[in-house]
Amino acid sequence: MLCSRCRFNPEPEDQPINCVVLDGSPCSPCKERAAILRQIKQLEEEIMKLKAKHLALGTTMNAIHDPFIHKLPPEISSRILSLSLPTLDKGEDYPKALHGQWSIIRHDWTIPLKLGSVCRKWRQLAWATPDLWTTLYVRIKLSMPHSTAEFLPGLLREWLNRSGILPLTIYFFPHDDYSDFRSDDTYPGGADDWTDALDITASLVIDLLNSHSGRWRSIYLRANPAILERFSCSTEPKQLVSLELSDTTDSDIPFSSLKFMTASELGPTHLKLTCLPLTSINIRWEKITHATLSGISDDEALDFLRRAPNLEYYHVRAQSSPAIVQKPILHPQLRSLNLLPDVSKNVLDALTLPFLEEFTHDSTYDDDLPLEAMLSFLKRSGCCLKLLHLRTGPWCSADLDRFLQALPFLEHLYLHVSGDFEPTEMDGILSRIFGSAPSSGDISLNAPHESFLPMLQFMECRIDGTTIPPFTWEYIPQLYLQGHRQSLTLKCAASDSDISEETALRLLQVVDKGFDLRIPSLPDGPDNGDFLENLRNRMHEEHFH
Repeated sequence: MLCSRCRFNPEPEDQPINCVVLDGSPCSPCKERAAILRQIKQLEEEIMKLKAKHLALGTTMNAIHDPFIHKLPPEISSRILSLSLPTLDKGEDYPKALHGQWSIIRHDWTIPLKLGSVCRKWRQLAWATPDLWTTLYVRIKLSMPHSTAEFLPGLLREWLNRSGILPLTIYFFPHDDYSDFRSDDTYPGGADDWTDALDITASLVIDLLNSHSGRWRSIYLRANPAILERFSCSTEPKQLVSLELSDTTDSDIPFSSLKFMTASELGPTHLKLTCLPLTSINIRWEKITHATLSGISDDEALDFLRRAPNLEYYHVRAQSSPAIVQKPILHPQLRSLNLLPDVSKNVLDALTLPFLEEFTHDSTYDDDLPLEAMLSFLKRSGCCLKLLHLRTGPWCSADLDRFLQALPFLEHLYLHVSGDFEPTEMDGILSRIFGSAPSSGDISLNAPHESFLPMLQFMECRIDGTTIPPFTWEYIPQLYLQGHRQSLTLKCAASDSDISEETALRLLQVVDKGFDLRIPSLPDGPDNGDFLENLRNRMHEEHFH
C-alpha cells in the first residue's frame, strides 16, 4: 500500500513522486512507480525516434520510387500540379457565360489539399505553388461542424496567403435562412447562439475577402441583401473580370434598395444578376461583353442593351411588361441572344441585331411559337444566323418548316419540344434536310434558297419530359445511306425500348461506315454512355461467351 503522503497527495501520473517517510527515504511502492515512469519515458522517447526514422524512410522511399516530384525541377513539377486543376470548359454544351456553374467548383475545390496529402514533398511543393490556391469555395451552412465554423477564418487566411499576389476566383455562399432551424442536442447552447456564431463567421470571412479586393478576378456571391451589402473595397478591384450576384431572398420582386459596393466603379466584362436591379451596382457598362440577367422587366432588359454597346452575349429571363414604349434598338455588337420563358414577343419586336449568329428562344410555356415575330425579327436584322436552339411546346411542322427555310446559313440546330408530339412531324423535317443538297459555295443573303438548310452540320432532337423518340428510328439508316447529307451529325438520346434489335444493328452499320450518328443512352436506362457503343460491347461479350 502507498504511504499516507502518497495516498493523500496524489500527483499526475507522468510526474515523479516526492515521497519521504519518517526515515527520510521513499516508500517501496513509490520507488517502484518512479522506476516504471522512467521506463515509460524512455520507451516514449524511443517511439518518437522510431516514428521520426519511419517518416524519414518514407521520404527516402518516395525519392527512390516517385518518378515525378523528385525527378523534375520544381518549376516543372509546380506547372504539372497547376495543370491538374479542373477547367471550366465542359465542351460544346457549356454556356458561353461561365456563370452559375456551382457544381463544377463544389466538387473540385479540394484538389490542392488532395495533392498536398500525397507525401511530404508533394505537400511542400503544393504549398509553394500559388496557382493552386487562387480559387476559393466558401459555404457556410447550418450543418457545418462547430470546429469548422470556429477555424474557418484562420484556414481561409492561410489559403489566401498561399496564393501570393495572384488574382482570385471566389465562390461565397453564406447560409441566411434559419426559418426551419430547430434547437436540439446537435447545437449546444441553443439555436440562437449557433446562428449568431455562424453570422460572426460570415462577417469575419467577408472582412477577410474585402482585404483582398484588389486581387478579385472573378467573384460569385449568393446571399441575401443584408450580406451582399457588407462587401466593400479596401483596394480598387481593377482586376475584376467576372461578377455574379444572386439574391437568395424568396421573392419574385428584386430588392430595389440594395447597393453593392456602389462607392467603387466596377469594370467586369462578364456580369450576372439574379433578382437584383441594375441600380444595385455601379458598373462601367461599356466594358460588359457577356451578361446574364433574370428577374427584370422587358423594359429593363431592353434598357440594358442600350447601356452596354459592346455586349456580345446576352442571356435574359424577363417578366413581361404591360407595354413597351421604348424606341427600337439597333445593337451593333450582339452575336448571341438567349431568351428564356416569360420574355414577351415585344422584346423581339424592339430588336434589330445585324451581327447575330447564335439565337436561343425558349417558349416552352407559350401556347404557340411566336413565328411571325421571329420571322420579322430575322428579316429586319438581316443576320446570318449560324446556331439555333429552339425550345417550344407543341408546334405545327409547317410553321417550323417555314421558319427554318429562312435560315440558309444555319450550321447547328437544337430542337427541344415538350408536350404532345408526333414523330412523323420530325420525319418530314429530316426528309427535307437529307433530301436537299448541301451548299457547295457562298450563299447570298438576298438570293432565293431552294435547298433546305444547306450549311447544316449538326442537329440535336429531343422531346423534353418524356422518353418518346422525336422521330422514327427505322427511317434513319435509309436517310444516311440514300440522302445527300452524309456529313451531317445527328444526335438524339434513346433507350433500349425505343429501338428494335434489327434497327439497332442497321444503325450500328451506319456508324461503322463513318457517318456521325450519336445516340446517348437515356439517364433512366440500364446503361449509361453511348447507346450504340453499349450495343457493340454486349455483342462482343455474347460472341466470346
